[in-house]
Amino acid sequence: MSPGYFPAELPFHAAPNSIPMAMSEPAQATALMERLLKEVPEYDKEAKRNGMKALFFHHLNPYKLVCKEEIKSVADMKGKKVRTWGKDMPRMVQAAGGVPVTLGLAELYEGLSRGTVDCIPFSVDLMVNYKIYEVAKHIHSITLWEGPTNAVWISTKAWDGISAKNKKIIQELSFAAARRDRDQVIAAGDKAIATLKGKGVKFHTFPAGEAKKWKAANPDFFADFIKDQEAKGRGADAKKTIKIWREVVK
Repeated sequence: MSPGYFPAELPFHAAPNSIPMAMSEPAQATALMERLLKEVPEYDKEAKRNGMKALFFHHLNPYKLVCKEEIKSVADMKGKKVRTWGKDMPRMVQAAGGVPVTLGLAELYEGLSRGTVDCIPFSVDLMVNYKIYEVAKHIHSITLWEGPTNAVWISTKAWDGISAKNKKIIQELSFAAARRDRDQVIAAGDKAIATLKGKGVKFHTFPAGEAKKWKAANPDFFADFIKDQEAKGRGADAKKTIKIWREVVK
């Protein structure tokens, strides 16, 4: 499962999976997670506390604003019910005047169909996979979230039983697998755009000024992450995480 569903147990792993408007393309997620796993000790420590180790993370295409009707401004988001997860996405929706609604992936189609939600952050390829185009036909250019999703894990017990030489081989192959996964996801997104246009989905440009306004209204998610981890004695690694993040996403 995506770490963002478990922010209490996996706060460091959950951050890239849940902090909104902080990445824009899958390649950034690849570079970020590889560096975090290599350079920030807390990622291994946190995983070990939960009896596991992350080998690599799968990718998702950018989660755009997908709605049942066109959204032209931040003001149009007022009162809109939007699917969210984790602890940061709801605050992003609230910053725009929207109403966050927690829904699992399997509930998205019915949620849009029944009016439980008006909008969802979603990628173009997953819109095809889940047939969301049948119940929501408006995609907006603003990226609400981008980042890594579910990981491939190995238990601590199994990992500890592997030789140092083989650990190195496994880790190198895991990073290669992540890059392969990234390329396949990007290709799936490119293919999906043509499919969606054929299904009558409309692609809208969300005004740059409005996107900037929304982002400015958001809480400082990076500062909040550091503050939360400082309270737990992990501030140094939290600061290092954000430093690397800013280097990857310029």
